[in-house]
Amino acid sequence: PITHARTVTRAPSTAPTVTEYCPETGPTNSSAIRGEGISKLVEYFDTFIPWFDARECCRQRGGDLLVVENEAETALAQNLQNKDIASNNAWIGLYYNDADEGYEWVDGNGVGDFENWGEAQPAGTTGTAAVLRWTNGRWTTANATDGKQFLCSIPITHAPTATRAPSAAPTVTEYCPESGPKNSSSIRGEGSSKLVEYFDVFAPYFDARQCCLQRGGD
Repeated sequence: PITHARTVTRAPSTAPTVTEYCPETGPTNSSAIRGEGISKLVEYFDTFIPWFDARECCRQRGGDLLVVENEAETALAQNLQNKDIASNNAWIGLYYNDADEGYEWVDGNGVGDFENWGEAQPAGTTGTAAVLRWTNGRWTTANATDGKQFLCSIPITHAPTATRAPSAAPTVTEYCPESGPKNSSSIRGEGSSKLVEYFDVFAPYFDARQCCLQRGGD
């Protein structure tokens, strides 16, 4: 289960739908990072759109543009991206706010202990945001109106890790493949949505269910 805020609206007379900002095909790749009581589902879209529209898509899916907090999330964000062309990098949730605040994450925090700017970066101010380069994981600024691919982060709440008969308590990787789901997409409802994840690993029913339970669902 994924809880989310109400659909964001803007100037046009008709309220935007999910397909106005998000591609109908859904994310190209996705994977989850497990944390204490809450995890991030990171979704990668290979559609080229401006930073604002990318953020609206992420919000409509119950999250926001990715806030990169450590090296593990950097590596995941690199691995999710298509690697056909070196310049095809993805928007993240880092943008220039104003002269006082400088660059700020979409969660309201400034760039803290983890900073991963590329050489001679940040290079822009008003009207710029950051992409994460799949080639080296560094952040680079770009005009926010440019079309870029993008990375969403959707919070997933989950119950404590399940246990079973063997003496050693299972970990996430005991039941779930380390590579994460092969594909995923969400179905939006009133106040709550379903995130449907598909794994192409062959597992017995019990183990498959334990994996789902450990990821906060069933």
